[in-house]
Amino acid sequence: MKKLLGLLLAAGALSACSQNVNFGLPDTSNSYSSSVAYNNKVDIIWVMDNSSSMKQHQSTLSQQVPLMVQKLNELKLDYHMAVITSSMGNGGDGGKFVGSKFLTNSTPSVSEALASMLVVGETGGNLERGIDSLLAVLS
Repeated sequence: MKKLLGLLLAAGALSACSQNVNFGLPDTSNSYSSSVAYNNKVDIIWVMDNSSSMKQHQSTLSQQVPLMVQKLNELKLDYHMAVITSSMGNGGDGGKFVGSKFLTNSTPSVSEALASMLVVGETGGNLERGIDSLLAVLS
């Protein structure tokens, strides 16, 4: 009886594996007419770590700014960008804007201005609180 039951289970499993299962998309498609409206307004707050040993990373990031700004402009985005640091606590400058408050797509030389603002140095304290700094600046 055990052998027969085992044989039936094995046969059932093998027959289930041999079925043709299609996991792709259907061959037919439907189209629907609709309009999509995009919001082109973007706010970006850069939270920069200004603790010791971070300057090289800040510099590397700042070198990529022209490509990012070019892409934002190509997408015709209306952007506002600001930079803050993550250093909170005694002597920390977190929770405050670095440089001018906001940069926009109409700021002259926005790429150079943002690249410069992102290199915040390594003078921050060891109490790194990026989220707390973000909450403080948005309050």
